[in-house]
Amino acid sequence: TLVAVENLTQFKDAIAIPNTTIELKSNIDINENVEIKAKDIAIKGNYYQINIISNSSTDNGALVVKSENAILSDFTVHNGTTKPGLTLYNAKNAELTNITIIGKDPASVTEHKDRSGVALDIYNTTVKLKNITSANSLYRDFQVRGGSQVEILSQNGHSAGAVHIQSIKKA
Repeated sequence: TLVAVENLTQFKDAIAIPNTTIELKSNIDINENVEIKAKDIAIKGNYYQINIISNSSTDNGALVVKSENAILSDFTVHNGTTKPGLTLYNAKNAELTNITIIGKDPASVTEHKDRSGVALDIYNTTVKLKNITSANSLYRDFQVRGGSQVEILSQNGHSAGAVHIQSIKKA
């Protein structure tokens, strides 16, 4: 099934349908937790933006992939929260290609704690990364934890100042 989406409502409806290819036809603003749980979802971004924005003072916009065989490609995530720009949580056989994740501009934030902390958070996931770029992360660009298996298929870019990839293991 091929579904073209132009707004958050259409996006949420489409990601609930297994075996669906979703094509972005405009930028999408996410101001709530949006979880991709259906199997075999492909998101073709067509180089549009997914903007993760704060909802009042709760800072709760988030895009979380929890599905099997999710393929995400060709879009930019603009993260306006302190949460990760994109989270892969218990996702299996995920693939990310040509994705840029940009955190809050440090010059626009008065307090250190209000910056975007992590660009890509990977937990208990198997994923292939190809041409992933990140900028403006406070702590780390890619956070790998929970026994995740990450296959890096190309050179990935990141901004100066943050740790590029950090694997976190329990002691």
